[in-house]
Amino acid sequence: MGREEENQMHTGDPATPRGHTDRADRPDQVDAAERVRELSEQLITTLESVSDAFMMLDRQWRFSYVNREAERLFNVSREHLLGKIIWELFPKSVNSVFQREYERALAESTTVRFEAFSGSLGRWLQVVAHPSPQGLAAYCRDITESRSVQQALVESEERYRLLFETSVDAILQTSPDGKVLQANSAACAMFAMSVQELQKIGRAELVAPEETRIAALVEARNETGKAIGELTMVRSDESRFDAEVTTSRFRMSNGTLLTNIFLRDITERLQFQQDILLLNAELGQRVQRRTAELEAANAELKGFAHSLAHDLRAPIATIKGFSGRLELSLAKAGSERDQHYVRRIHAASTRMDDFVEALLSLASISQAQMHRAEVDLSAIAESIFGDLHGRDPLRVVVCTAQEGLQAVGDARLLRMALENLLGNAWKFTSKRERAEITFKVQPGPDGELVYCVKDNGAGFDMAYSEKLFGNFQRLHRESEFPGTGIGLANVHRIVERHGGRVWAESVEGEGASFKFTLGTASLA
Repeated sequence: MGREEENQMHTGDPATPRGHTDRADRPDQVDAAERVRELSEQLITTLESVSDAFMMLDRQWRFSYVNREAERLFNVSREHLLGKIIWELFPKSVNSVFQREYERALAESTTVRFEAFSGSLGRWLQVVAHPSPQGLAAYCRDITESRSVQQALVESEERYRLLFETSVDAILQTSPDGKVLQANSAACAMFAMSVQELQKIGRAELVAPEETRIAALVEARNETGKAIGELTMVRSDESRFDAEVTTSRFRMSNGTLLTNIFLRDITERLQFQQDILLLNAELGQRVQRRTAELEAANAELKGFAHSLAHDLRAPIATIKGFSGRLELSLAKAGSERDQHYVRRIHAASTRMDDFVEALLSLASISQAQMHRAEVDLSAIAESIFGDLHGRDPLRVVVCTAQEGLQAVGDARLLRMALENLLGNAWKFTSKRERAEITFKVQPGPDGELVYCVKDNGAGFDMAYSEKLFGNFQRLHRESEFPGTGIGLANVHRIVERHGGRVWAESVEGEGASFKFTLGTASLA
């Protein structure tokens, strides 16, 4: 057997030359390499699928690996990260907690865990960093949102604490069985007890035993979750006080049911209310007494004025009568000067009689009983026009009254009002060759009926319109247009008694319009 055959037998493979081996000669090594490859792929797959950012840094602080989440967190592609020094890419992290903790992990060969705000990323991160001979492996989790929620919770708890501690109202937090769990300083002051004392005696002992309103308050709270009422409470020295109570229930996240009770001492408020009621009662009695006194005084004054007016008429009539006779006597034998004096006396007595008559008319309007009925204003106006023509037949005056003008009111008083308005129109058109007077109705801005007496007479200056309806007010000299100045005041009173209003519009020299309403009077 030759050497070549010997070699072939030794190897068992005639095609394999001596001195060379096949991979099949190292099955353990092949399996191990395959296993390493598989583990490496599994590790990479795992790292790429985790929700945390993962990165590996070598001893020179260069990125040797980053996963997809790290790319997203850093907002930088891995191609731009790999091989770059972390402190050069993120200079804001230099001398920060990140650099200090990473360096400590390598220096002490210890795992570090910390939470910090990254100025480079503008995010809060939770970091776990593990040292290795090759460098550092770090997991980074974005906790900005949870941190915000936690911060909001802390701030909310702080606000609640401040509200609880600084509230001027007493606040008690109790359990369903009546135990006092918390009490603020206002509650301690209100009941003159410490928190421990309140917790010891419980909720029920703070309510006066004779209080009967608590059952309704609790029932309302159980039905709607919240109730407000008033209760008599008891202090540590057994003294009573009245409180406004607001109670509500709420369930905590762990399912525990708690009750919040807000109390406000209303003793002074109730006392003030009682004092006000007493004062109102006294005031009512005083008003009644003063009203009775005023009514009596007014009645006496009215009686006096009425009596005075009547008593004045007799001597005035005497003066008028004798002055008239004296005027006739002096007309034959007296001097012109004497006749002038007598005429002045007679005119003054006549005017005085007119004023007395005006005073009596004012009193009659104020004291007259109202008898409401359907009133035909058109017919009244036509009747007044007839009277005016009868007294002054030589005048040319075109008088027009709209037909069908009806109203509800006192017929006698409404006739007095129209007599004054139409009489004024007749008087102030006396200097017109062709005078025109109309009485009509027109719709008002609110749908009410506005009655209008219009003329083409002298008119007046609107600057003085506010004086029109006052007692004894005149806008023209008596030598031009005689009168007492009481007629429009009477119109104003009559219209007011009917629940209406009266006003005037005019252009001086071009006539005037007097308008009035009669409210919403009915026969009921």
